[in-house]
Amino acid sequence: MNIKSIVMLSTLLLLSGCVSMMGNTRNKSESIGTFHDISTAARDTSPILEISKDDFKNINIDKDVSPTIIREDRVEYFEIVELTGKENSDFSLTIASLCDCIGFRKWAVLAEPFMFGPDGSPVEMKKGGTPEAQTLTGSFPKSGAYKLLIIANTKYLDQQMGNIHGYWDYSNSASGFTLPLRVHQTGLVQVVWNK
Repeated sequence: MNIKSIVMLSTLLLLSGCVSMMGNTRNKSESIGTFHDISTAARDTSPILEISKDDFKNINIDKDVSPTIIREDRVEYFEIVELTGKENSDFSLTIASLCDCIGFRKWAVLAEPFMFGPDGSPVEMKKGGTPEAQTLTGSFPKSGAYKLLIIANTKYLDQQMGNIHGYWDYSNSASGFTLPLRVHQTGLVQVVWNK
C-alpha cells in the first residue's frame, strides 16, 4: 500500500463517525415561520415522512430546513414523522439520537418527542430509557394518521448527555478512551416502530 492510499484511508476513517450522517431531510425550508406552542406546530407542519410498524427511519433535524419553535426563549428545531394507528392498538416506538462523531466532535440531539392524534389532540405516552435512546409506549385512542413531533431540546445545549467509548488499539483493552457526548441543536434521530 503506498503513502497516498494510506492517507486516503486514514482520512476516510477519520470522517466516518459512529454512524453515517445520512438521513431523510426536508426538501425545502418550511415557509410558515416560527411556532410558539407545540400543538400548533404539529397541526400546521407537514410530516417529513411516514413510518410503518416494524420499520425504522433516520431523520435529520437540520438548521437550514427544519421548522422552529420558541420555548422558554430558546429557538429549537423539530421534525414530524407520520404513522397510521388503529383504534385501541398498542404502540412501542424507540427514538435514538445518533452521534455526529466526525473526528473528535461527539454530539447528538437531545430528542423530546410528542404525539398528536388525527384530531390534533395530544396522545399520552410512557417514556423510558436514556437521553440517547428512549422508548415510547401507549395505545392509539382511535384509527387514523398520527404525528410524532420530535424537538431537538436545547435546554442543556453543549452539556454532556453520555459518553462515547473506543480503543486506539483494538488488540489492547488498556488503550481505551472515553469522550463526552454533548447536546447539540441539530442532528440525526432514528425512529423505530417496534413490533
